[in-house]
Amino acid sequence: RDAPKPPEPYTGTGSDTASPALPESGLVKFESFEEYAEFLADYYESDQHYQKYHIIPEPRFGDQIRAVPAEVPSAQSEGAKIAGGAPEYSATNVQVEGVDEADYVKNDGRHIYALKHNQLAIIDTEAGPGSAVTAIELDIPRFVQKFDMLLSGDRLIVLYYISNYNQAGWIDDYTTHALILDVSDRMSAEPIGEFEIPGMLKTARMVGDYAYVIASEMPDYDGPAVPVLRLDGRTIQEMPVYRPAGEEPFARGQPELVAVMAIDVHAEEANSAAFLMDPKGAVLMSHENLYLTAHTSEDTLVVFHVLSDLLGSIIGSLAEPDRTELGRMLEGIEEGDVEAIDGAIAGILEAYVASPRDVRAAADAALTPHLAKTAGYIRASEGTAIYRIGVDGTEFEIAAGGAVPGDLLNQFSMDEYEGKLRVATTVWGDGSTFNNVFVLDESLEITGSLIGIAPDESVYSARFVGDKLYLVTFRQIDPFFVIDLSGKDPEVLGELKIPGYSNYLHFYDETTVIGIGRDQGLKIAMFDITDISHPRLADEIILGSWSTSSTAEYDHKAVLVSRGHAIMSIPVSDYDRIPVIDYDRLRPSERPAVFEPAERAPDDRHAGTFAFLVYGIGGDGFELEQYLGHEMKRGTDTSYARSLYIGDSLYTISENGLTRSALEGTGGATRIPLDLE
Repeated sequence: RDAPKPPEPYTGTGSDTASPALPESGLVKFESFEEYAEFLADYYESDQHYQKYHIIPEPRFGDQIRAVPAEVPSAQSEGAKIAGGAPEYSATNVQVEGVDEADYVKNDGRHIYALKHNQLAIIDTEAGPGSAVTAIELDIPRFVQKFDMLLSGDRLIVLYYISNYNQAGWIDDYTTHALILDVSDRMSAEPIGEFEIPGMLKTARMVGDYAYVIASEMPDYDGPAVPVLRLDGRTIQEMPVYRPAGEEPFARGQPELVAVMAIDVHAEEANSAAFLMDPKGAVLMSHENLYLTAHTSEDTLVVFHVLSDLLGSIIGSLAEPDRTELGRMLEGIEEGDVEAIDGAIAGILEAYVASPRDVRAAADAALTPHLAKTAGYIRASEGTAIYRIGVDGTEFEIAAGGAVPGDLLNQFSMDEYEGKLRVATTVWGDGSTFNNVFVLDESLEITGSLIGIAPDESVYSARFVGDKLYLVTFRQIDPFFVIDLSGKDPEVLGELKIPGYSNYLHFYDETTVIGIGRDQGLKIAMFDITDISHPRLADEIILGSWSTSSTAEYDHKAVLVSRGHAIMSIPVSDYDRIPVIDYDRLRPSERPAVFEPAERAPDDRHAGTFAFLVYGIGGDGFELEQYLGHEMKRGTDTSYARSLYIGDSLYTISENGLTRSALEGTGGATRIPLDLE
């Protein structure tokens, strides 16, 4: 392809290339392939880590070569026509508004795209059932591991990864692919280009017309190769590689090579960078920043914050002026400053001894619960490193690095708001746990904290909304917390304790939060947060038994919630064939619209139950409006389940078929077969 002159080489933060250290980000850039290879060789030799079997020599390191742009239609052309003439439609349920997440079902307001392995189905929702589906076999391996899509106008980005084997039959490495298809003709899908980065596909996001893809794999310690970005099989960039600063950045175990790729899907330009780290997997992306998380080698994180909390409780019980003076001293101590901590302890003890008896008694009372907590957690050292990467189109800025005590549950444990990052963690101590909330500034320095929420429990779900955090922890009961994040330190405003737990929280509106989890069976809960100091359980539904489950418990993209239509749709399955809903026992006025799949084959009659339940959401709670059954055979992948709406029609998708019904649940349903097994 012909192209204009490529942009300047990638230089990270724009720091002096003669100095590889980026202290504010907590990362160090390898300045040559030899330096990278030597680091891995020394690490492999000293720790005898995993050895790979294949050596791929590469001559250079760090030189930037950009993908050349091609003459393509404007990003707005087809998208604007479709958006302008189409009815309202739903998008993938995402964490951050305006930041799309990769999924295997997408829609553009008229067409539904469903992907499984190398099979792509394009469903025209305005065509008749007999001609609605265009089945396309993509020119990729038949059984790829992990498959997802992103959609931008008339560009469909198919994401997948494959294993690469050597002659001995061992897996050498993995490759993540981003295949860009032109779907302006919805009866076909024309390949435009295919980008590749090393590693297994982990996740992907899209902001505007830019896709961000993240993959990781174990590096080849014995014979490292330059990580490269490829387009249609040819190398277009040798990635710059970064690692955490410090002499022993991977004290916990084997680091992985995390590759990040940014693609302009309409101009076919891409950029990438790689990070040698021990990843934790939780990824957050806002409109301007990408946050990666990793294990940290720091062993003082938890001790420092628990000790600070302990000393703060004593100071708060002292009289003035000791309270103010010692409080300022404690606030000024930086993490790891042992001498300053020793000085603070000495000052606090001196003030305590000199205090009147009633002041000492108050300090003793405040100290007792904190001592018990400190004893249980003083040996806990698990922390999470967080790296902020600024993104602007295909450009990266290695911006900041920091760390918090404890472990993150998933992507919903992080959130960016007004330039601050908020994080919820669980610390696993010596036989016990406790939970925390931290507020970090743009430099990822901790500026506020709430330590020790729900001792002996762990975070099961979290949802940050504006200056509030809705948090669920669990051990034997389900505490639902409302936490205020508007002040310097987070503060618990309200708490509700009920049996069971919620794995996923969905903010419905200013007075309602929906929880999906478990309690004897599948549990759907409605929390009323009208009075944030006293949240209450407005409604609760328990479905089936221990064998009843939903993909929505662990995959938020399986949930469809529409505030405008006041509905929620979730998939539910039960392999014991226990009725999920015994609708025959309901009064006629309470019975939902029911659609059952075709009769099962004799050998599949005990395969189980698989259906989408559509609930109306009102002030009185949930009301079941539709029961949309899907085919359930032995081997059916019930995790392949999505709901969406276009105009007044609701669509539920499984690997075997698609149902179409009215959003209000009247007029029955129709089924369109799909062959995506």
